[in-house]
Amino acid sequence: MIGKFNVLVVDDDPDKRMLLTVALQMAGYEVRTANDGEEGLAAVEAYRPDLIITDVMMPKLDGYELARRIRANPLTRFLPIIIQTAARNDAQDQRRGSEVGALGYITDPTDLDLLLARARTLLDFKRYLDTCEEEAFTDHLTGLANRRRFERQLEREVSRTLRYSRPFCLLLLDI
Repeated sequence: MIGKFNVLVVDDDPDKRMLLTVALQMAGYEVRTANDGEEGLAAVEAYRPDLIITDVMMPKLDGYELARRIRANPLTRFLPIIIQTAARNDAQDQRRGSEVGALGYITDPTDLDLLLARARTLLDFKRYLDTCEEEAFTDHLTGLANRRRFERQLEREVSRTLRYSRPFCLLLLDI
């Protein structure tokens, strides 16, 4: 078992969404779905998935723009993204996917074994990065959050405060 990673599948085709959902669930992943890029962006913020698999051609917000917006947000900029497209080995599409921050590129019809292998590789790497981050933000002597963690959390809270126009209060105790 690989652990319960959360995967978000964003696709406007209900059959493809179902195919990917079943394959990912059978591989041991928790799966959420979104019907288009806007719904996908809201799901990223609400559920904080570990991996995003998105179609390119969707109404409202395409997969490239979804990836670009995810990368632009400091809270989600390191989420692994796999872009899926009907274009067959088009170097320009692959380059565009890389430019917006996609770490994987799959063409239709979907090779599920390849998709699952890419997902597993990206999630293993994410697990490693999460472990490194935890070690970097924790005091090894006390096991408590250190100054770097405080500064990162402060950045997140200020961003949230500005986004939702809410009041903000801060108390810092230094021992």
